[in-house]
Amino acid sequence: MSALISSLIERRGQVKADLDALLATPTAEARDLTPAEAETFKTTTAEIRALDERIGELTEQAERDEKAAETARKFAATGEHRSPADLRVVEQPVYRSGAGGASYFKDLFLATRKGDHAAAERLRRNDRMVAEKRAISTVNGAGGEFVPPE
Repeated sequence: MSALISSLIERRGQVKADLDALLATPTAEARDLTPAEAETFKTTTAEIRALDERIGELTEQAERDEKAAETARKFAATGEHRSPADLRVVEQPVYRSGAGGASYFKDLFLATRKGDHAAAERLRRNDRMVAEKRAISTVNGAGGEFVPPE
């Protein structure tokens, strides 16, 4: 893309030089533009504006592409290309064997006997995750209201 931007900048320089040459004679003679010169001036300035606009668009696109590439480099653990579907967030299980974290049975006791809200929230999150994984219903009476960890 930088080659295209460079060629457009070069073309703009040529068109600007043509415009300067067009204006040199009337300026030296201290006169207004002739109708033909005015028409050429109008088309040349329109071309310069169009080139400026296109150069701006391509420069912005190149900056966005560079930011996207930087983000991809930052978050890609390997050098391989990943699609957005591969980058979905995977929630870690609440209760893991040997993790040294929360205990399911301790949370069950704390939530039911001590009214611990954090423990109750961990139990609800675990129930939801396990139910989604096992694809069972958590509706009362469907067997999904008590879902111990695997």
